[in-house]
Amino acid sequence: MVTWMVSLAVAQEPAELTPLGPAEAPKLADAHAGSSFGFGFAHLGGADAASAQRTGLHIELQSRATITRHVQFNLVFGTGLTRFDRTISAIEWGTGAGGSITGAFGEVYDWSNRGPREFRAFRYMGAFFAYVGLGVSYVVVPATYVLSPLASAGHAFAGPSLSWHSAQNVDVYLEGGIGGMYFGDPTYGGTAIGYGPLVGFGTHLAGKSVGVRAIVLPPGAQLGFNGTSGLVLTTSVFVGL
Repeated sequence: MVTWMVSLAVAQEPAELTPLGPAEAPKLADAHAGSSFGFGFAHLGGADAASAQRTGLHIELQSRATITRHVQFNLVFGTGLTRFDRTISAIEWGTGAGGSITGAFGEVYDWSNRGPREFRAFRYMGAFFAYVGLGVSYVVVPATYVLSPLASAGHAFAGPSLSWHSAQNVDVYLEGGIGGMYFGDPTYGGTAIGYGPLVGFGTHLAGKSVGVRAIVLPPGAQLGFNGTSGLVLTTSVFVGL
């Protein structure tokens, strides 16, 4: 007996192979865009007198938007807490206000117990409303303590800038723009406003930024309300979260 075996082969066309092109260029990390809060060291100085140098705490808010792989737009708002004497004055004022309110409670109590007894009921009613008003005014005391650090603000600035980034794992950047500033004149006292070039550099690492920024206010770009300074410079060393 002869057995015939027939083998059928179905030919299939080879699947198309997608050619491997060059790797896409990485974009600037998303963590670099958006908004952030930063703090660090602040300095404000005038060129006219060595005694006009002020140092303190730098606080900033920054908003960033990626334009290209290497270019980013930044908008920064910052302040330098360099007048700690004002914070001390605010705390002393709040303490004094608390003492005055406490003394007023005693005065109202004494007032309510004066005069003929048959009329004291009206005085007690008036004292009740006085106590309520004085109690509400006590809110000023803790509010003064909480807000007292803001009294140290010696200057505030804002400005747009563009930054160039290396766009690597450890991103290094250079920043340039223009900044406007409202400040307590470090040389003549009073307040002033001005504008000038904004420059900075730093790095992004592990989702955080570390940088240095400076704003230079030339004499011709200032309006002083109590005299006019020479060159004014503010610098900050900050960590962005």
